[in-house]
Amino acid sequence: PPPPSPPPPSPPPPSPEVLPSPTPQLPLVPSAQTLFPAPPHFPPAPNSFECKVCINFQIVPPSLDFPPFRFDSARCQLIQQSFLRPVEAQMAVLNLTLLQPFAADPSLCSPLETKLCATFQTEAAAQLMQPFLQALASHLVQNLVSSICPATPGYRIQASTESGGCLKLHAGLDCPPGPNPFPNCR
Repeated sequence: PPPPSPPPPSPPPPSPEVLPSPTPQLPLVPSAQTLFPAPPHFPPAPNSFECKVCINFQIVPPSLDFPPFRFDSARCQLIQQSFLRPVEAQMAVLNLTLLQPFAADPSLCSPLETKLCATFQTEAAAQLMQPFLQALASHLVQNLVSSICPATPGYRIQASTESGGCLKLHAGLDCPPGPNPFPNCR
């Protein structure tokens, strides 16, 4: 007899039937019923283009400081106000606004210095004001020198911006030296 034949191959196991998944029904337009997570809240980024400017008006006394001259409170406020009014008018003419305007601040006054600071929105805005600020600082230095000389021989009055700022200006004038009280001494 012939050898027994092998059993017929068994049918493959049934494959799982892939059914199409139903597409979720999302509203096309957000509605009050649609909940979205709140966006993350980040603090505003600092404006890397802003430009802080501080202008110092200084008295540089001579080695022989007599009679001594210093900024008192009234003179300090006068310098600050004499600076502010024209700057505000020029800012209006140029239609510029400041992030932090120049302001009279008694805490920025000392016997040898008075300071005014402001923050421009951009360095370009500060540069627009540079010629005006230079002329105004020179004018105020001239007025100070003419008001204190010749009573204070050898003094220097100067105005300058702080180093590292985005705006550079400098003005300075000297009171003429006084007569030498001891002609034979040098």
